[in-house]
Amino acid sequence: VIIDSSGKVLYSNDAFSSLIDLSQPRIQKARKLTELLQLTPDLLERKKMTAASAKQISNKEVVFSTPTGANGRVLLNIFPVDSGKYKKSWVITLRDTTLEIKLQEKYRGELKKKENTIDQLTKAQQELKNYSQSLEEKVKLRTADLTLINQNLEAIVNSLGQGFLIVDRNRICSPIFSKACLKLLEGDPTNKPLEQILRIPAEKLDSFKKWYSLIFEEKIEFDQLKQLGPSVFPHRENRSIQIEFHPV
Repeated sequence: VIIDSSGKVLYSNDAFSSLIDLSQPRIQKARKLTELLQLTPDLLERKKMTAASAKQISNKEVVFSTPTGANGRVLLNIFPVDSGKYKKSWVITLRDTTLEIKLQEKYRGELKKKENTIDQLTKAQQELKNYSQSLEEKVKLRTADLTLINQNLEAIVNSLGQGFLIVDRNRICSPIFSKACLKLLEGDPTNKPLEQILRIPAEKLDSFKKWYSLIFEEKIEFDQLKQLGPSVFPHRENRSIQIEFHPV
């Protein structure tokens, strides 16, 4: 959307109309953009807009609402333009991040449930080891229980639309992973080194191994360390694959 120095809308595209749930004629009739769109924090306030002419606002996350009841979060960019028919004006871009945030919250909740299931599986394996030498029948029963848990875990993990795999302290990937990994990571990660699966460049391999070792030394908080790890997977088909690490 483009506005003049008074805040009146000079131009808006269909995407902006859809975002605020108002028709183009209604948008053009408004005296000021602030009649159609309210932001928190209010970066459309005149003094802040004037400041934007000296230093543009880039990728600022704000909450928006409209008189029609539409609301959500957007990434806001504001920069001045002073050419052609748009003299002393501002270009404003808004990218709706509402859906992304909702999906992130959903996936975090689902991942937390999967972590609890993995904890239960680990506990069951330990109990099996404790009783295996003395009670053969109990081993058989426990094995049956473990098999059922594995089946349930596989079904739950594969219900996710995201890749999910477990890696041990030696950087070896477990056979437990979601089927989505086969496409997202372009291969079966079972028993392979994590650096091979993530395609860590040779020049960064030593740093990656040192970073991974630090995680298990527990000298630094995990939440701080994970920010230093790889965050993007180099997919051959240029798909945007984000990487996240979580302790199990």
